[in-house]
Amino acid sequence: MSARRFAFVLALSFGLSAVSSAGPIAFTYTATGYVTPPPGAVPFYSPGDVTFALAPPGAASGSNPVELGTVTFGPTPGPLAPDTYTAYMPFVVSVVVSDSAGRVAALDLAGGATDDWVYRSWDGRWLNDSHRLELGDSYHENASDTSTILGDTRYTLAVRPENDAQAGVYTLTATALTPEPGTFALAALGLVPLALRRFRRK
Repeated sequence: MSARRFAFVLALSFGLSAVSSAGPIAFTYTATGYVTPPPGAVPFYSPGDVTFALAPPGAASGSNPVELGTVTFGPTPGPLAPDTYTAYMPFVVSVVVSDSAGRVAALDLAGGATDDWVYRSWDGRWLNDSHRLELGDSYHENASDTSTILGDTRYTLAVRPENDAQAGVYTLTATALTPEPGTFALAALGLVPLALRRFRRK
């Protein structure tokens, strides 16, 4: 067998074996949500109802974001206090991820529901200054995403506000940290023309 043919067969066999071993990222997930009333808040004024509409436990594969569902904020119940006040309700969306090797990790993303009421003493009127979900808000130190690594895959839990911050949509994304075998296959096949050119010059 000539050196040129040997180089071609070697690269082709490596590429095909890599392609055959390539596969999408596979994992399972369970998403839950809960409110965490601030301790020692006396009196505690409710900002409104926080509703979790999260997907049931499921399985996914690939790197496309998986929509986990939403957190929505109900209408304000205020004003509830005799004077200007801010009602704040922290909450957490938690996701447990398990990969195909049986490794397990938990991701927690904090948020908050805020309801601000201002009392104008000069005319006796109330102003609802703000009524929104705090998602990725630096004042309350809430991150808009968080991630963890299992094996060679990074799992990212993220949230994006919708409906003027009256709702938050949560997603889970799996990203390979190292090139998948199919990438190596393409690289190997790309070396074939270089090998042919080199042997042609000899």
